[in-house]
Amino acid sequence: MPARRRRKVGVGVIGCGGISGTHLRTMASMEEVEVRVVCDLDEERARRRAEEFQVPRWTTEYEAVLADEKVQAVFVLVPQGKHAEVVIAAAQAGKHIFCEKPMAMSVAQCRAMNEAVERAGVVLQIGYVLRFSEDAQKVKEWLNRIGRPVLFRDLWAVVRGSPSPWVHDAQMGGGTLWENSHWFDLLNWLFGRPVQVYARLRRYKPEDTTAWDTTLVMVDYAAGDLALWGEAWTAPGFGWGYIRHRSVRPHLDIIGPHGSIHFPAPDGSKVAALFLNTAGDEAVETHPWQSDWGATGNGYRREVEHFFECLKEGRQPLCTGQDGEWAIQIAEGALRSNETGQPVRLPGG
Repeated sequence: MPARRRRKVGVGVIGCGGISGTHLRTMASMEEVEVRVVCDLDEERARRRAEEFQVPRWTTEYEAVLADEKVQAVFVLVPQGKHAEVVIAAAQAGKHIFCEKPMAMSVAQCRAMNEAVERAGVVLQIGYVLRFSEDAQKVKEWLNRIGRPVLFRDLWAVVRGSPSPWVHDAQMGGGTLWENSHWFDLLNWLFGRPVQVYARLRRYKPEDTTAWDTTLVMVDYAAGDLALWGEAWTAPGFGWGYIRHRSVRPHLDIIGPHGSIHFPAPDGSKVAALFLNTAGDEAVETHPWQSDWGATGNGYRREVEHFFECLKEGRQPLCTGQDGEWAIQIAEGALRSNETGQPVRLPGG
């Protein structure tokens, strides 16, 4: 008797911006996935994506995607200011959901999304790709060797790039706090529940923007870890790598009771280095850094493959809606802290 063909998961992609090409490329290589429809408000962009990846149908209305009975899962890739609306509607339509980061523009929106997902009994994965990167996984592994709690410091310099894309709009994109909430999620993945945040925020971009472009955020964790994260999207034209129009240059130090982790290495080389107090001044292990901002192409592939594995096996993903909410708790708390000049206790902290 011939082997039974496995039923493919029908997928709709809502939002045809830059990241859609990355995810569509991965899904095109997966036998168990069939992208049935792509959607974007820009008709030409939707048509181009459909032609590029041989998707049979395109539309400008996400409601049409959700009404398709042959679509079991959707990828929500629209600007984060629209995430809550689309994700809640998708859950009500019974679709499993991969939602790009950040989850939403407020904790209240995140909670409404999580409640809708729970009522519908569908899977929601938030696209915080750093959890799937080789670099972040190596750092998490090394934490077991340097002990806890730790002092974590991560500073980024990012070339200011284009004048004012939607990312720099306070209502639609949220600026650095929301766009790079990647790092808030990474901190939560490494250290657990955040309990308090203190922040100072600035606008240093010469262009007229409504969101903060320069941030310094300190986060306290329930386990005692202390993290300092800073980023300026106003740097001059230097950097080691490029994300589209932006060059980036990160600097990471983690100090624990039994050792420390550094990137770049103290000699300036582009490797992460592990030092242990028992081993003197020489690194006991190094890791060639795969990506200047911490996420390789393999990370994007892994997170998409993980989503479909969770659907197949009926389990929760590595990055849930609750995880997405915790990252936004830090971003929202940072805004309040900057307004008051005081530390802000986070919900449940």
